[in-house]
Amino acid sequence: MTVLADAILPSTIYKIKYRAVNEYGYSDFSEELNIGVASFPLKPNPVTKLLSESGSNFITLAWDKSLNTELPVIGYLINSD
Repeated sequence: MTVLADAILPSTIYKIKYRAVNEYGYSDFSEELNIGVASFPLKPNPVTKLLSESGSNFITLAWDKSLNTELPVIGYLINSD
């Protein structure tokens, strides 16, 4: 059975077996393996500058915390363009 990547659903457990192949044939199947796909957290809201807490040579930023799903949010990366 072949499963297409766009058919895999978050929060679902899949049971799979796999095997290798070369020019001499197929290997035996592996033991059954349980795999799952977690739901990703939603993208965060835009970052805002806190004018009252910023100065002439520094800025203070604020943003809403993203809610955890099965995958915890472990940090944020601020980029400037």
